[in-house]
Amino acid sequence: MKQLLALIIFSSVTTVFSQSGTIKVAKPKPVPKKDTAAIVNVIQVWSYKPFIASNYSFKDNNKLGYEAGISFNRSVNKSLAGAWFGLSYCAEQQFFELSSYDKQKQEKAAPFSQSQNKSEYLKLSMGVGEMLNLLGGRRRGDLYIELGIVPKYLLKTSNEYNRLFYSDFRKYNIAGKVNFGFFIKRRLLFEMIYSHDFLENLKDRNIYDQTGAYIGKQHSKTKLLSFSASYIF
Repeated sequence: MKQLLALIIFSSVTTVFSQSGTIKVAKPKPVPKKDTAAIVNVIQVWSYKPFIASNYSFKDNNKLGYEAGISFNRSVNKSLAGAWFGLSYCAEQQFFELSSYDKQKQEKAAPFSQSQNKSEYLKLSMGVGEMLNLLGGRRRGDLYIELGIVPKYLLKTSNEYNRLFYSDFRKYNIAGKVNFGFFIKRRLLFEMIYSHDFLENLKDRNIYDQTGAYIGKQHSKTKLLSFSASYIF
């Protein structure tokens, strides 16, 4: 009886282990990889640039003007790409046409067709700038572009032939401008600047002949080409 019982138990165990089948081993789940993408730190910084410039106003002008001031720039990572504003003193030399008749004195005027005036302005500039990397270097070889507007206030003006006084000019004007600049060294910036007034500078642009008859109007908006040197701090 014991032998029969042992035979039955042995047969059962053999049957269980002889059945076809596989034992699945649970594999550990893969650990998600951390994002290794570089994190770029965007830093808003302030920089400033004192500058000096010479300017030329076209229209048969034979004298150069000058300008000096300072600009403040809020940019990303010291690239100069960003918003800016500045304050400057500017002296402009420009020819204006003269009538052969003086309306104020109601008499014939001195026989001069043009007067060269030196106009001195206080200017507030504002706008945006952008860097264009041309050679792959940091600043050296980069092209710097600014677009902006320039509100300006006339401080005083000097005239030729005792004509065109301060009262003949607008006290306030506004100009649009574009700058193209390049770096000689990392902080030394040279710029060519073109600006154009939106408003006429003269209050009365009428031209009269010797009898006082109206013969036309003159254009008194200033077109100014400037060359500037500045140092970035």
